[in-house]
Amino acid sequence: KKALVVSTRAVEGGGAAVFSVINLDPRKTYELFLDGTSSGKFTGQTTRELTADTSRGQDLVLKEI
Repeated sequence: KKALVVSTRAVEGGGAAVFSVINLDPRKTYELFLDGTSSGKFTGQTTRELTADTSRGQDLVLKEI
């Protein structure tokens, strides 16, 4: 389905975990979902920085649309 799915779990003393998704196609549009809710769409980027809250479990989905 042309999506990157990242699931995290809660860890004691957790906080923000930042990571980069690289090699995105700048001609395509992507949508980011956090726990099933859209966090917005973007186009024209080759890299996107994402942040997960490791003090709780989360699901991040970056989908090509």
